[in-house]
Amino acid sequence: MNDYSEYVNTPKKYKVSVIPYFKSLEFFNWQAICDRLGYHYISPSAENGIAETLKEIAASEYIITEAMHGAIIADILRVPRSRFVLTTPYTEGSGVSEFKWMDWLHSIGQVQTDTTHIKLYRKSKVNSLVKSLTADMVNVEFLVKKVVREQLVQQLGNIHNYSLSDDETIERVFSRMYEKAEEVKSSINKERYDCRTTV
Repeated sequence: MNDYSEYVNTPKKYKVSVIPYFKSLEFFNWQAICDRLGYHYISPSAENGIAETLKEIAASEYIITEAMHGAIIADILRVPRSRFVLTTPYTEGSGVSEFKWMDWLHSIGQVQTDTTHIKLYRKSKVNSLVKSLTADMVNVEFLVKKVVREQLVQQLGNIHNYSLSDDETIERVFSRMYEKAEEVKSSINKERYDCRTTV
């Protein structure tokens, strides 16, 4: 618990930090995007270790995240966060991603939160021609990186609404975690005792 207090009381160094989903890394230069916005970039890959990533999140006044783990950690560390959606409908499947997010948000009483949607794939100008030539058998969509990157910069720069669960909710979450941890420890100790008495 001492470590938690240290993280929560970390002095703020960054106004806004951005955490993309790890599968979004291959699409854009996130450091360059954050530099343009004047935001701090936090890699979802945690190359410098998990502890360093936790410190970076804790040192942020606000978090904009596509990564659900980034949102969960931000909320635990009492950093207001905002969600954006870019690649997860394609890399995870929209149903899977939305279910996970809604399940977590519901668990902390935060169902009504803002989400910024940025379209990753765009229809080509030749799409209708290709469709007509192939009797609607082929539907051409492709990634227009420059257009998407500009919209990404614009939309991330226009995020002003951030969410944070209340302190009582987090205390309840911690209490449930401690209870479950104690149950697991008791179960393990009982199994060990049973093993010793039957040998």
